[in-house]
Amino acid sequence: MPDVPACLLAERLGFSFVEWEGMTFSDGEAALSAWMDRNAFVCWCEAAEQWLVEEELIRTVDLPLNLDQNRHHAFHAELSRLQAEQKAKARELPTLPR
Repeated sequence: MPDVPACLLAERLGFSFVEWEGMTFSDGEAALSAWMDRNAFVCWCEAAEQWLVEEELIRTVDLPLNLDQNRHHAFHAELSRLQAEQKAKARELPTLPR
């Protein structure tokens, strides 16, 4: 499945996805990495039961790019549609050789 940020940025950054052995990959890894370097912020915390922290964050914080356990979010349906659309486009292209 195409990565969520990549689905949203593929057209804007000018890259596409390809299928290889049932997996979907992007030819825009460098462009996406550069965009993330300029725009994304990452933080983390260590937790023995990280799934509990994730559940709490999804329940209490607006996380529109998280599809897992987040069907209640207003952007979930649109983001799921975009992700499926990118995967369908990838299937139309020739697959990568082994």
